This record gives sequence, structure tokens and C-alpha cells, in this order.
Amino acid sequence: MYNKCGEKMDILESGKAILKTIEAASFEAFLVGGAVRDFVLGLDVQDVDITTSATPDDITRLFPKAIPTGKAFGTMTLIKDGHTFEITTYRQDGTYINHRKPESIKFSKDVEEDLKRRDFTINALLMNASGKVIDLLGGFNDLDAGLIRTIGDPAERFNEDALRLLRAFRFHAKLGFHIEEHTLNAIQKNGSLIQKVSIERIQSEAEKMLSYPVLKPTIQLMLDTKFANALFNIQPGLEALLNYPELTKVERLYVLSNHVDFTQAPWRLSKKTLKKLTHFKELYKALDTPHPRIFLQYDRELIYDVAHFLEKTEQPRKIKTIEAIENALVIKQSKDLDVSGKELDTQFHFSDKSMIKKTLNVLIDAVLEGRVDNHKPSLLNYAAKSLERSAE
Repeated sequence: MYNKCGEKMDILESGKAILKTIEAASFEAFLVGGAVRDFVLGLDVQDVDITTSATPDDITRLFPKAIPTGKAFGTMTLIKDGHTFEITTYRQDGTYINHRKPESIKFSKDVEEDLKRRDFTINALLMNASGKVIDLLGGFNDLDAGLIRTIGDPAERFNEDALRLLRAFRFHAKLGFHIEEHTLNAIQKNGSLIQKVSIERIQSEAEKMLSYPVLKPTIQLMLDTKFANALFNIQPGLEALLNYPELTKVERLYVLSNHVDFTQAPWRLSKKTLKKLTHFKELYKALDTPHPRIFLQYDRELIYDVAHFLEKTEQPRKIKTIEAIENALVIKQSKDLDVSGKELDTQFHFSDKSMIKKTLNVLIDAVLEGRVDNHKPSLLNYAAKSLERSAE
């Protein structure tokens, strides 16, 4: 649903509309977790979870398009007004296995029972359909005090789900909160459990953390508590980050990659992230002997990422080099060349079609280096002489 200006309906309003539909069928339902926490803190709300007394089958009847993404654990996914909502039935968890998931669950009719199985008090706030925020487990007090505290016994919470160890540090970085004393002590004693969690889940949390503006206090705490020792072989990279000012995510990944090989197990960065990281490294090295081609070879945004990193690390010479190259560019992209591959093939009748691209690259370099004007007759003449020389 969109408003008259064509903008998406606010995600919280869409969520509350779902609550009203569920309540109209005589079930309880609340928005829960990080969305409510961020709303109270005045932060941007991204993802909204819903907890309800309705079972997955009830949700299917109410919302036929709901997707059973985690039906065995009571979770259905609903897309509404352009937003994605996870709707989960109140439940009690059985014995946890592998320090990550319960072996079994039992649906419940008591929202407080459901909240007690969650991780931190600040993530256990509820919002009803009228927008009232409800606190059953002391989340308001911890928000006011700026504390990250587990619900119940911290050692038990971390043994149930070891990913909570890393999540505590992520919220430390995102919110600038302190980790409550007993919770922090439990992290120190149980930190090695993080190795029981799949690398994909660890990376998901870590990549979110790397995107936060202020990270150094969190890194220092991870080192002080020895938690960094348990994060496979990433500790040298984290120590290196302390020597830099606060950086962007891609810049931090670059620094980490100088100490950690993200192409090797256990790391499984996405192909897209690895490609961007590889290009960042190539571009950074290329600036030792810069060539105007970098602006045609690499994404412009990535070039500015590298320039930002150079600025942060006080390398003015390289920044001036980038600026000078960009200001002097005769062509901004390959298609600005005043001759096409088809025109080259028509002129020279290449039997080996790979020569088309090679010749185009020769011409691009010649234009960028000022050895030929970017005019078709001049380019064809230069290409002819270049091909003659290569044939000798």
C-alpha cells in the first residue's frame, strides 16, 4: 500500500494493521524485538517481527499468501505493503542442540513465556495494535541505563544459542550500550562456544557490525574479553583495525583481509563481497603507478571508497593523483570512444574476433594517455599503424 505521494506505508503502520487482522480473529498479537527497541530509541526501523497466540495454520487461514519459511518452529513470513514480516507463534523451547536451535518446541498461549526464551531484555519489548509499548521483563530500565543484559541466566542463554555471544557485541557497537557485568562475565567464560555456530550466521552478524560508524570500542572489548580469540583467525585483523580511524565496511574488510584470507575456510564471503574486496586491493595497489584507465576499469563508487580510505589514512599524494586523473579524463567510459568494435571489424576484417576488444583497449589507452585524439579518422589511422606493428 502506498500513500498519496507514492511512498511506501510506514513499516510499523503496516505491522500494526497485521496485528488488527489477527486480533479480529480472537488471537493475541504484538510487534516484538528490535523494531520496538529501535522505535523507542528513535532509530530507523528496518525489520519487524510479530509474535502471536495464533498458530501457523491460523496465520495461513488469515493470510493465504503467508509463506511457511519456518513452520516447524512456528514462523510464517508475510509480505505486506512492500515490507516483509516474520510472524511467529508464542512458544516454549525444548532442549537446545548444537548450541544453536531447540530440539523441539511447544506452542504456548502466554506471551511472557515466549519472551523469556529470547536473548536480551532490550529485545523483549512489545507493541500492540494501538502503538502502546509494553515491557514485561525490564527492557525499559536497561534502555534507560544503556545496558545489554540477557533475559535470565546469561550462561544458560549463551549455551542455548551461542550466536547470542556475538550479538551482544553487535548491539554494543550499534547502540553504544555497555554489556551488563554478569552478561559480560558469561561471555568471557563461554566465548569459545561461538565456534559451534555456522560460519554463515557468524558472518551475517559480523558484516552488520562492520557497517556501524563506531566500532573501535567494541573491538577493544572483544580483545579484552578474549572473545576475539574464539573468532577463528580474525584477531590479528581486529588488532590492526585499532590502528586506524573509524572506517566504512568495505575499508574495514580491506584492512582485515590483509591479515585474514577470506577466500579460505572457514570463511565464506559472498562472491559479490569477495569481488569488491579484490577490486579494492587491486585499485589500491594500482595507485602506486596510476593510469587513467582505472576510471574505466573500476566502478566509480569503488574508486571513491579507496579515495575515502586514503583520506582517512592521511595519504594526500594518492588523493591528489586520483583527482588529477579524473579531471584530465578525455573519455569517462569505454562507450565514449569515437569508434565502435563493429566499425573496427568493418574496417579491418578481423579473422580473430578477440582482436576487436584488444584493439579497442589499445585505442582507449592511447586516448587516455594523450597519444591520439578521440576522433574516428585519427583512431582508425592509429589502429592501422598499431596492427601493422603487431604483425611485424
